[in-house]
Amino acid sequence: RYGRVRRSNQPPANKGRFIELAVGYREALVERMMKTYEWQRLRGDTSNSMSIDFRPAISNLFFNTSNAFEPPKSRLLELGIQRLDPVIPLLVRCVSSAPSNAVAIFTMNLVEVTFRPSHKPLVLALADACLKEGIGDREFWIGTNIGARICSYFDKLAKRLADQGQIELLAQELDDIVSRLILIGVPEAQRLQDAINADG
Repeated sequence: RYGRVRRSNQPPANKGRFIELAVGYREALVERMMKTYEWQRLRGDTSNSMSIDFRPAISNLFFNTSNAFEPPKSRLLELGIQRLDPVIPLLVRCVSSAPSNAVAIFTMNLVEVTFRPSHKPLVLALADACLKEGIGDREFWIGTNIGARICSYFDKLAKRLADQGQIELLAQELDDIVSRLILIGVPEAQRLQDAINADG
């Protein structure tokens, strides 16, 4: 009949092109944002301060909602997270460019919606960039629970790895990160190290 919409479980023929365009749009947005003073100011910043105009832009980049009156949270639900993988390389670039309190919170809000092993490069990049930037602030790692949240992700990942080679690779990737978190005093880091060594 006229006006009836046919439904199909098959993905649209142009789905790949749509994803490519969407990622390209976000890449162009990131290029512009990285040139701004506000973005450069983020690097190494462990405070909660952020300009009113810039907060919505950076939170939206990480698929978060954020304002001055409520804690930031992911605006993606589980189904949206399942479609996030094409954007992961771009988000890795973002966290590597601006390791900070805001970026760490937005990133962990996103990956904690539902656990996915494919998010490993993003969480690795976050931890590595923050430590290489010299962020050793106990308030950042312990007071805001960023250290615990990162360790929790990798603990879940380690428990899902059945292949010995994968476990050994994860141990190598986390060796420096976990060691430095232990020195900072993150208690979950010691437990994560013990769990990985026991599996290995």
